[in-house]
Parts: sequence; C-alpha cells; structure tokens
Amino acid sequence: MKIEKLFAICLLVDSYEKSLNFYTNVLGFKVNSKDGVFTDFKLGETSLAIFQKMEQRVCFQRNI
Repeated sequence: MKIEKLFAICLLVDSYEKSLNFYTNVLGFKVNSKDGVFTDFKLGETSLAIFQKMEQRVCFQRNI
C-alpha cells in the first residue's frame, strides 16, 4: 500500500514550551492554530500538531 498524502501528524511532547520554541524559532514553522493545550502548524497540505503529553486525553480520549 502506498501512502499518497498525510492529513496530520500529532506529536506528544514532554516539554510543550520547548517544543513550541523549537518548531517556531529554530525551524521557522508558522503557527496555524493554538489553544493552550496544543499548537498546530500547517506544512503544505499536512498539519503538524504538538500536544503536551499530559493533555493527550483532550484529543485522543484514552491513556497513552
């Protein structure tokens, strides 16, 4: 099976603020949306979202 397109990539991070700084200030990604528990970056047709590990239940509704 060949993957032709990815809609979104979600990363659970240990340090939300450090990760936000890395993706915005080091890699230069532009914030698409942000609400305090996650930040979403638009990378072409794919979204990259970072979530603080403690907040994953907000999005995924289960313990990981």
